[in-house]
Amino acid sequence: MTEYDHYEFLLITPQSYEIAIRAAARGFEDARLTVMLVNQAFSAMEKSPMECLCRDCKELLSTSHRPTAFAICVPMFPKPKVLSHALSCAVCEKCASRPDLLERMLESLREICPSATLMEPQRTRQ
Repeated sequence: MTEYDHYEFLLITPQSYEIAIRAAARGFEDARLTVMLVNQAFSAMEKSPMECLCRDCKELLSTSHRPTAFAICVPMFPKPKVLSHALSCAVCEKCASRPDLLERMLESLREICPSATLMEPQRTRQ
């Protein structure tokens, strides 16, 4: 068991990434974390292609074959400035609309933390 067992799942598309950039500039910590995780994933893809999150399709994503979205997992109620348990995975165009994407993310997450659970955010937009 790890320090965190409950994670929030976010699917970051190009549109939501632009919103996150603006929110991060206004000081929203969740948005800053999102931008940081996406940037880390792009940096990792510069060194080596990433498999799509689903792992069924075997799609390799890179800076030249860009993902359609990123699946972000963030610990719920993390301790301040403890970000090492947050992660992001690339998602190809075909898999971004999969109805089982949350289950696939949980499967990947459980390789690191076998007792992990995921929650989709229940936020409202104004």
